[in-house]
Amino acid sequence: FFSKFFLEPLSWHRMNLGANGFVKTPSSIMGALPSDQRHRLSEMRRFLSTESLDTSDIEFRAVIMDLSLIVDVVTPVGKAMRSAVESLFERCSHKVKEFDWEEDYLKRITENSRMRIKACLESRNLQVDFGSVTDNAQCHTVCGVDAAYRVVLNQEIHAGIKKQAGVHLVRTLKAYGVKIGVVTACHHGRDLLRGAGILGLFDSVVDSAAMERFALQRMPSPDSILKSCGDMGVSPYETVLIQPYGSRGCEAGVSASFALVIGVPSPFHTQDFGEQTAELYREGADRVVELET
Repeated sequence: FFSKFFLEPLSWHRMNLGANGFVKTPSSIMGALPSDQRHRLSEMRRFLSTESLDTSDIEFRAVIMDLSLIVDVVTPVGKAMRSAVESLFERCSHKVKEFDWEEDYLKRITENSRMRIKACLESRNLQVDFGSVTDNAQCHTVCGVDAAYRVVLNQEIHAGIKKQAGVHLVRTLKAYGVKIGVVTACHHGRDLLRGAGILGLFDSVVDSAAMERFALQRMPSPDSILKSCGDMGVSPYETVLIQPYGSRGCEAGVSASFALVIGVPSPFHTQDFGEQTAELYREGADRVVELET
């Protein structure tokens, strides 16, 4: 399910079950690298294609992925935000700069919707009170615009959510007994998965609503991915993390010593895949791959 971007393809479909129901990775995937001695797996994070050492005993029990690799979260969330802020722009007495998909949305994709809306309005020198989270869509406040955004997003969800290539990987891993967690900066993560008809595939869903409920920090803090590990009863040392460009998830995975951190370029950003790949490696990704469409 990964493209030939791997020097050696990561053959998820050829994984074999090891002792205790763990999934054993092919020995060519990981090599050994002495590090801080915190754990056997965290010492074997770097030389993924080393053949000279026997790494057949490396096992992992779970995979955590970003929601955007499983369903199209970027398009409906972006469309809902654009609709909500443009509705406010139309009520202004002067011409306002149009919504910019890259600057107003993608570059702030890890923030919650209210913070994205607030930044969008401030960048246009629009003086709008923040308001209260109880404000409705008719209120001329940041929270009012956010309420309008949520109305449109719910309409998008009910219209149906498109699945991404990652859902095939999820189904394959589930067939091998691997636990699957999903994390997202979106408040409506569960609703989006339900709209795509695949909520039942996941052992853990940590979205923005869960992060607010448990007072978790956003990426690059590892709070959300550690919460997902806790939900599934696994350690980061036995978990693979797969995160897209722009999420800063690879940085979070490295700080939490995940067994393997995989970065994925995003087709939604204007930067070419080469630039994205370089940035993912700078964040600490062990591998950067493209998911097949």
